[in-house]
Amino acid sequence: MKQKYLLLSMALLFFLFLFSFPSLALIPGDFGSAEGPTPDGCVDFEDLMIFALAYGSIPADDNWNSVCDIASQGGILQPDSVIDFEDLMIFAMHYGESSVHNLTKGTYYNTIQAALDEADTDNIIEVDDGTYNESITFPTDKLVTLQSASGIRDNVIIQGANNLPTVTIHNSSTGTTLSGFTITHTVGDTGRGINKTSGNLIVDNCAISGNNSADYGGGIRNYDGTLTITGSTISGNTTDYSGGGIDNYGTLTITSSTTISGNTADYGGGIYNSPYGGTLSITSSDISGNTANDSGGGIYNDCTLDITSSTISGNTANDSGGGIYITPFSGTSTITFTSSTISGNTAASGGGIFNRSGGSIDITGSIISGNNVTGSGGGIYNYYGTLTITGSNISGNNVSQQGGGIYLEGPGTIIIGGSSSIDTSNFNTFTDNKKDGIISAEQHIRDSSGDCRSSYPNNYYVPN
Repeated sequence: MKQKYLLLSMALLFFLFLFSFPSLALIPGDFGSAEGPTPDGCVDFEDLMIFALAYGSIPADDNWNSVCDIASQGGILQPDSVIDFEDLMIFAMHYGESSVHNLTKGTYYNTIQAALDEADTDNIIEVDDGTYNESITFPTDKLVTLQSASGIRDNVIIQGANNLPTVTIHNSSTGTTLSGFTITHTVGDTGRGINKTSGNLIVDNCAISGNNSADYGGGIRNYDGTLTITGSTISGNTTDYSGGGIDNYGTLTITSSTTISGNTADYGGGIYNSPYGGTLSITSSDISGNTANDSGGGIYNDCTLDITSSTISGNTANDSGGGIYITPFSGTSTITFTSSTISGNTAASGGGIFNRSGGSIDITGSIISGNNVTGSGGGIYNYYGTLTITGSNISGNNVSQQGGGIYLEGPGTIIIGGSSSIDTSNFNTFTDNKKDGIISAEQHIRDSSGDCRSSYPNNYYVPN
């Protein structure tokens, strides 16, 4: 057996020098690994051992292994029911390759970074299933698509180096795309998932999880430029300051059933939207189960935010704004909230939403329900801000102090419900809002002077 291994190894070395690498979508010779028969994305010594055991066999033999039957006479990649010299030739040509393939140029690489370094603009790089232990940087001023071959993000893992981001983007061209990966770090290591300082990036069908940062953006930091996230999950990321899931200073669009969950930060457990030009749009997505040690369990908004057909649920803030915290660092902080739900969030005040002085929120056709606070403003706490809420349902929110549904503090521009008794399409429905778990008509809308329902008659109140 040892002699067989030696002969095969000598033949292998010969063919490595003799042949150039062909452009193939898959890597012949990736038979498995020490852990089992599943291909591991690299043709290496483990594959050589598997091949050596099967060499010379036919299907009737005990040592037959069909995966090693990779070439017939003439080198065509088609099984011929014998594992022979033709198979060895093909195996030898691919020995040492890993499964990173520039589809546009027809070249293979041992690492993702090597492929990115040699990529030209408009190149597509495809990565087979496996775990890639490297931090990668996209090329500057180029449009590159980096995608998994299988499209199964759980099977294609990029695991960043300690104290470095897993993915770095700087001044990438419009259309640059990262698709079908898990972006993470080894447990105990430090580093953001994605650090984008400028340029453009589309993150599609990715899982950004298990990353952490000492300051901003545990999962992703979008410092400048445009970031679009579609059909992805940002979960289990942490930071010591702002944006456990995402810290946004640029233009950020989140859409297509993206989920941001289980992230932790001091400010903005799920997302922090910065006052320095942060523009955030969320559509058909879910922000849930995030935690802020201070304010903004789901979202901390300092600038412009538009939420449509989305859910903000089960988030927690130790201070204010369990679901969303709105505060203008400079100028105004503006939110439009349309056909969406804020439910089951908890905080000391403003369980669903806390709207601070200078903040402006316009809520239409939405649900504010089941939020809970130890202070005031179970559903919404409006502190000297601008609040418009029409055609919505405010129900089952609970406080320990005042304003189970909505609590109003200080002057501000307030529109709650229709403009007249016939403007029924803009009536809100207040149902079963509570204090200390006890349903009370007086808890639907309150301010420091008491029950405010008479100031906003063009709504439905249950109980009334």
